Amino acid sequence: MFRKGEQLFLHPFKVYSTFSPLSNNRIGSNLQVGIGVNTRHFKKAVDRNRIKRVTRECYRLQKNNLIGLLRQKNLSLDLFLVYVAKELPDYWMLSEKLRLILKKLEQQINENNTKHT
Repeated sequence: MFRKGEQLFLHPFKVYSTFSPLSNNRIGSNLQVGIGVNTRHFKKAVDRNRIKRVTRECYRLQKNNLIGLLRQKNLSLDLFLVYVAKELPDYWMLSEKLRLILKKLEQQINENNTKHT
């Protein structure tokens, strides 16, 4: 995914994504997400875990439109978000940035549907 997938940068996240046709052998959802935080900027595990926890919660509350679109287009998406900023974020900033990221992914699905199927 990191080499062949598409990259998107929307501060404070670097986003790696890979679209593929939905296959029968895929277990679980057609959307899989991972979140990473750089240990160089956040030495304490408490800070890294907080960023990941808040990011997961923001994602959980906003993912439904993307999942519906993926099911409609019969696609699967692997997504990895890397938090690259050097300061601790607040909930509202993360929520807004994730909303923008998910909107961009929805646009990619709608624009490139013929390319991926």
